[in-house]
Amino acid sequence: MKLNHSLLMRLSKKYVHDLRRSTYYKELTPAERAALEERLIVDVRDGSLPLLPGALEDDLDWFQDCAEAELGVTVPPSWLEVLQEVDGFVENGVTLYAIDPWLYGDDDESTAGIIAETRAFWASYPNSDGRSVLLADSDLFYYAFEIAGSRFVALSRTTLEQVHQFESAADLANGLLRQALGDWSDEQEPASELRPTLTDGN
Repeated sequence: MKLNHSLLMRLSKKYVHDLRRSTYYKELTPAERAALEERLIVDVRDGSLPLLPGALEDDLDWFQDCAEAELGVTVPPSWLEVLQEVDGFVENGVTLYAIDPWLYGDDDESTAGIIAETRAFWASYPNSDGRSVLLADSDLFYYAFEIAGSRFVALSRTTLEQVHQFESAADLANGLLRQALGDWSDEQEPASELRPTLTDGN
C-alpha cells in the first residue's frame, strides 16, 4: 500500500483555506499578505504541498542518528518515507508526530516530535520502555511501531492494549489522514485532482 497523496493534498488545501479565513491572515498588512501568498505559490511551483511540508533527506538521516542515540532504537525506513512526504500535522484531534524541532536548534514546544513524545511515553509507562516508538496520537489511541513484533499498531490510551495492527506504514498514515479529514470513503480522486493548487474550495 502507498501513501494516498490525494488525502495529503486535501489536507493542504484545508490548511490554506483555514489560513485565509483566520484572524492572523486578516490582520496582516497588504505587503505581509502578498509575501505570504508568494511563499504559497513558490511551494506549489516547487511541487511541495503548501503548509504541509515533508522532511528533507539529510534531516531524516540526522533524525535517525539522533533516535538511535536518544532512544536506542531505529525508526523503520518505511516511516521515514512517510515523514519525507509529510513531516507532521495536527487536525481534527489527530497529531502525526514530526522530526523533533530541537534537532534544528528550534525551541518550539508546540510541535510534537517523535523522540520527545516517545521518551515522555516511556517515562509515564515504565513497562513500555524500549518496546514501542510513538508516531502519532488521537483522542482515543496512541499509534506506534512495536519493535519486538516489527509492526505498526494502535494502542488504547486508557489500557495501552493493542486494538489494531496496520498492514504497513502507509496504511497507518492513510488512516490518520482520513481521521484528520473525517473521510472514510475508499474512493480515489481522479488524476486531474492530484496536482497541488491554491484553490480555496469550501
